[in-house]
Amino acid sequence: MRKDGQSTKEKILEAAAKLFSENGFQDTTVSDICVYANTNIASVNYHFGSKESLYREVWKLAFDMSLKEYPIDGGLAEDAPAEDKLRAFVKAILFKILDGGKIGYYGKLFIIEAGDINPIIQDLKSEHIAIIRRRLRSILSELLGPRASEDDIGLCHFSVINQCLALAFKLSILNSRKIQDGNTQLFKDFPMPFHKWTLPENIDQLAEHITDFSLAGISQVRNRLEKSQPKSSTSFARAAKG
Repeated sequence: MRKDGQSTKEKILEAAAKLFSENGFQDTTVSDICVYANTNIASVNYHFGSKESLYREVWKLAFDMSLKEYPIDGGLAEDAPAEDKLRAFVKAILFKILDGGKIGYYGKLFIIEAGDINPIIQDLKSEHIAIIRRRLRSILSELLGPRASEDDIGLCHFSVINQCLALAFKLSILNSRKIQDGNTQLFKDFPMPFHKWTLPENIDQLAEHITDFSLAGISQVRNRLEKSQPKSSTSFARAAKG
């Protein structure tokens, strides 16, 4: 491919990543992307074929960039203590979803499309989330011990990941261009300064808190399991498996 062609493709991808992550798939048009990338619809069709194909490329680009910058294993060896693995995992997830630059495109895409039932979006989310789920499930299995059921692992998975996502969802609501002024009242009295925790210098502290809080809870679950018989699996827990 000619250098100018490669440059045009990169400009389209960059523009699409920014606009899709800010506005979502439905509210971003190919014309919007063309204006932002200073190109035309023929170029988008030449390089990507369709809006849907471009959208898939954006997810892949955003996920690969976030994994490279913030690997979910934290660069730790597989024989590292499970507590350290959980700490590295939580930190990586928080940076992925709260990064204010290009690395944060993946987190923004995930959050803004969270409630969309479009099959394309559901397939993309499932594909990428499965990698994250497998990692967290492996860590939790190690921390909970051999008597943990699928329910136990699934419930701990739910608790850990939702501590990471809660702040991002609330920030997304506050920052949404669709929000009605009255809705912000819901968060005015919340005892947590949301934007403080989006600052890079504070994410480490947030990650430490979530990890310590989670480890304490996981320890309690493990203690209970070691004093009783493990429960049977359910469809809920199996759904949380990667």
